[in-house]
Amino acid sequence: MTQPIDIRPLLEQAAAENRLGHKNEAQRLLAQAVQQDPNNSSAWFGLAIVLSDENKKKDCLKRVLALKPDHERARAMLAKLDAPAVVQEAVIPTPPVEPTPAEPAPAIPSAVPKRKQAGASTREMERKRWNTGLIINLAGLVVAILILIVFLTNPKWIPAPVLLVLLVVVLVLPSFISRKVNQKLKESKRAGRGAVAEEKVGELLAELGPDFLVLHDVECAYGNIDHLVIASNGAVFMIETKSHRGKVTVQENVLLVNGRAPEKDFIAQSLRNSFWLRDQIEPYAGKKPWVTAVLVFTNGFVQVRGPVKGVIVTNKKYLLSTIQNAVKRAQALPGVWENKDEIAGLLG
Repeated sequence: MTQPIDIRPLLEQAAAENRLGHKNEAQRLLAQAVQQDPNNSSAWFGLAIVLSDENKKKDCLKRVLALKPDHERARAMLAKLDAPAVVQEAVIPTPPVEPTPAEPAPAIPSAVPKRKQAGASTREMERKRWNTGLIINLAGLVVAILILIVFLTNPKWIPAPVLLVLLVVVLVLPSFISRKVNQKLKESKRAGRGAVAEEKVGELLAELGPDFLVLHDVECAYGNIDHLVIASNGAVFMIETKSHRGKVTVQENVLLVNGRAPEKDFIAQSLRNSFWLRDQIEPYAGKKPWVTAVLVFTNGFVQVRGPVKGVIVTNKKYLLSTIQNAVKRAQALPGVWENKDEIAGLLG
């Protein structure tokens, strides 16, 4: 039996060419992909997005629906181009002719998107806070030098009260600048610890293997989701990583770190992100999927038994077993895994 041709390299190259603005080359690669593997719905859908000719778009979308009748995005796109009845047409189109170089092309939804590294946004935050501290320090130094020049030149036209104010500024400014700089450097250091924690969790999640799709640093309506994991049975996990040290406990559904409430409500944050994620994946699942929210502490001693308001709280040692056990109990949603590349393109 002939093995199906692996066209993933073509899809990756097409996505890369599109990101570089080489639209025509991306179209050529996608046309080659559908010729090599006519049963790949992702390649047909990508080509439908790229093409500007409406008839060719329709042909590609019909082919997608012939291969995957529950492809909602293809169905919706075809409905905009023509009457819904056209979707029912039984004729399977031949691959479209490669577009001419003059044809403009919109962006391609990448079947294999460029993935972010774990902790990327937190590393950027660390850098920005460090730079802000340096800028504040430099600005304070410039102000101090300017005031010193004023005192050394001792211009007669500057009133004595103004000179007195400048003297007070010179005396107060170093302490003020020092506090601000130290604050930014501490915030930068804290962001650095958070980035290290996310990177460690990213390394752990890489051990899950080919039956799992792992995305990092997913932008959402409430900031960033540290990690997203999709299992081959359609189970979805939203993972938030914390680098806090000390004892993690819960009291009356309130999470405590060393007996105190942390700077943010981590449980509420996790729930908001998981609900948002559920709504994004729903079109691909056919219904609202259950998103398991996991809060993992890389340095904390977690003394929490059972979920807190539905959020699993654990440490990195038990993270993989927590995911694997939850996968066994999860209701299968095959549509999620079948559309994982498109989900990754949307969220990655």
